Amino acid sequence: MSAVEDRLDLSTADKSELDVVREYLRLVRSDEGTAAESEYIGMGDGVTDVFVLDNTPVLTGTLRLRVDGALQTEGATDDYTIVLATGTITFNAGSIPILNAPVTGSYSYGADPVGADDTTLASLLLAAKQAADLYLNNAFEDDNPRITLSGVVVGETLVIDGLTFTAAAATDISEREFGVGLTDTLTAVELCACINSPVMGGDDGAYGVAGVTATNVGAVITLTKRSGRVKKIVAGSSYASILVEYVRTEKAIPGLIAEWVKQRVARGYERRVEGLESTGVSGFGTTKWGDRDFSLIAHLRLGPGL
Repeated sequence: MSAVEDRLDLSTADKSELDVVREYLRLVRSDEGTAAESEYIGMGDGVTDVFVLDNTPVLTGTLRLRVDGALQTEGATDDYTIVLATGTITFNAGSIPILNAPVTGSYSYGADPVGADDTTLASLLLAAKQAADLYLNNAFEDDNPRITLSGVVVGETLVIDGLTFTAAAATDISEREFGVGLTDTLTAVELCACINSPVMGGDDGAYGVAGVTATNVGAVITLTKRSGRVKKIVAGSSYASILVEYVRTEKAIPGLIAEWVKQRVARGYERRVEGLESTGVSGFGTTKWGDRDFSLIAHLRLGPGL
């Protein structure tokens, strides 16, 4: 099973999966950066030609460097050069700040360069989805009975979860009898009314089928689980006019799993440089993904998993 890995998509209408993760981790994309406005870098003394910015890495083309308010020009033959990775500014001869001339700068700098890149986040996200799959062993699919009516006559029966529904001349919910109409569609409407009945008084609490919803399109009825039901719906009939088939349908992946995946990515990101434990995700190497806390999604687990 790989429902979570293959189907869980954290993206929104205006954000990619990685952007959603970045927002959750409160990371700024390295191509957008964080603004540093009018940072005081140092004071000129007529001799010192090297100054260092407070934040790194500096994003290309974003620095606006001023000496005593005058805008400086970057370039080997102009006023200064800069090493973006370290934020080191070197003034060229003839442009060294004079005594008592303040050096200031406005610029943008990238997010944490260790592990904040898309490759790292994508690896953490994939690992989190795989961990959820292994633990939950839940494909989030249902095999739903589909019942097709074709020429049903009085006396024919259908069994759902051990409850017998019988075709009759008129509907009697207390006897689990559904009226045979002039068309198969009308018969389907009556059968759905019996299956969905909340009326109490039956041997099993209500005359309808607990935890099951019946809907019809024409003469075709589909049975689906209501919220809270776990066990499979079992239906069958020995009559050719009441054809029962099973249709596999995907269920929505609960939002708690998306939240758990983001939390696991956050734990992995926090420990990305410790190198203590490997998940075996290709291209990422060794890292500790955090503790094995599955409490948030434990109630959704179907198999032995991890």
